[in-house]
Amino acid sequence: MLEQKLRQDSEDVDALAADVLPDDMTAVSAYYAADVAALRSMALQPDAEAARLMAQLEEEGKLVERDPIEAASWQIFARLSAQRSLPRDEDLLRDPALDDFGDEDSAAAISLAKKLYSSMPPANTRIHP
Repeated sequence: MLEQKLRQDSEDVDALAADVLPDDMTAVSAYYAADVAALRSMALQPDAEAARLMAQLEEEGKLVERDPIEAASWQIFARLSAQRSLPRDEDLLRDPALDDFGDEDSAAAISLAKKLYSSMPPANTRIHP
C-alpha cells in the first residue's frame, strides 16, 4: 500500500514539476518526506521490493534529491537482503548496479550498501512500522 502511495506521490510530483521552480522542489520533497521515511524503514526490515523502489526514487530524484550512488546502493542492498548474505567486495564490484561507475563511486556505493545491510534486524526478527 505504501509503495502504491509513493508511486502516486511520484506522479503528483511529475504533474507539479512543470509549474514549480527548482528552488521550490525542496518544499515539495519535504512534503513527501514522511512517505519516503516509511519506505526506507520498510526496505530495511528487509523488504527487497521497497529497497528497489528506494533505488528508483534516488535514481529519478523526484521525491528525494537525485543520487546515483545511493540508487546503486539500494539496488545492491535489495539483492543482498533477498539473499541474506554479504559477499566479498570483489564479488560486489561485479554487481550490475555499478556498471557505469568508476572505482571511487563503486567503492562508495558498496560501502553504503554494506551499511544498509548491517542495519537490518536479525533474520528471525521483523520490525513493523
